[in-house]
Amino acid sequence: MSLNSRRPLGTIPQSPEQQRAQSARTALDILYEMSTLLNTGLDRQSLAHCVKLLEDGTNPDALAAVIRDLRAEAKKQAER
Repeated sequence: MSLNSRRPLGTIPQSPEQQRAQSARTALDILYEMSTLLNTGLDRQSLAHCVKLLEDGTNPDALAAVIRDLRAEAKKQAER
């Protein structure tokens, strides 16, 4: 075992699946922080849905347009 591959004492080794899940959570946390700084108004769940759509091949510009349209429609409904 090389020095670089040692884990801190007291840590439990993770399976590759657990490592991927942890990496995904970390990435979503970072995206959420960026989203908050940019005042996107997206909550974590909405952001996660957007990420999934983008990973599945949705056009980013089209997704942004749909979000803008939905927000505009919600605003109109709230004003009634």
